Amino acid sequence: MFADMSGKMATNFVTYMAVSMEESYQENDMLPKHSKRPEPKKPEISPMQGKAAWIRAQNQPVPCDVCGRTFLPGRLIVHPKSCKLKP
Repeated sequence: MFADMSGKMATNFVTYMAVSMEESYQENDMLPKHSKRPEPKKPEISPMQGKAAWIRAQNQPVPCDVCGRTFLPGRLIVHPKSCKLKP
């Protein structure tokens, strides 16, 4: 979902990270000098690592909310047309 950083999910994620960082800075500022934590650093991820993670995520089965059967993400989009509730 976040691989290409486009769309609503990416926007929400970026907003969440900005708020989390600000909260972290505020909490750290209130600590005594000897207890302050080092500033958090954003992990370094190469484009190839991001692409590999995206491919792995797309190969994970996802359960149907109605019947519970699992499908690859691309097939789950088609499944609801024939889905029936478990007896």
